[in-house]
Amino acid sequence: MAERRSKAGTRKAAAGRKAWDGVFALPVEGRVAKPRETGWTMVIDKGLGLHQTADLMAAAADAIDVVKLTF
Repeated sequence: MAERRSKAGTRKAAAGRKAWDGVFALPVEGRVAKPRETGWTMVIDKGLGLHQTADLMAAAADAIDVVKLTF
């Protein structure tokens, strides 16, 4: 019988991984390392809360160059 994991156990196991692990290889081939002069990725938030912004950074900070925060 397969071992069952609780949702909390799954979250703990995934906590050390990035959001896109196993989906595609990072850095994307041809992507210039930070700090970049061209090819910037800009994010404009539409009223994200503090925790949502922290989650965004935890998941994608490696790929984001500029974040424009709105209030």
